[in-house]
Amino acid sequence: MYGNNIGFSSSIKDLDKNQDDLSKEMEQIRSKFRRCEREWLAEKETLYRKLQLCQQLGGAATAGRMADVNAGFFTDQRSAVRLAGESRLQKKLQKVNVSDLQFSIDQDMYLTVSSPTV
Repeated sequence: MYGNNIGFSSSIKDLDKNQDDLSKEMEQIRSKFRRCEREWLAEKETLYRKLQLCQQLGGAATAGRMADVNAGFFTDQRSAVRLAGESRLQKKLQKVNVSDLQFSIDQDMYLTVSSPTV
């Protein structure tokens, strides 16, 4: 009679240990799942924000939206805008250099004309 109670008692202890092990494993799996779910939700939110930004700005650059192109939202046209900007900058520099050269020549002529010859 007592032998059956010892076997029954050890069975209950084994089942209790098994339940604790399964509970710990379940908690670890649940924690891992929640972490993955949070990462996925954060990525989903980021992609939704990017989608909203693209929808607000549109897909094609028009003449009135050159500020958006310069801001880099239309990456396929950035190089053309950059090259055009560099070209305009070079033209402005050439104008400045020519006007400085002209000023220098005018100043040299003024000095030679206005200086008394002895």
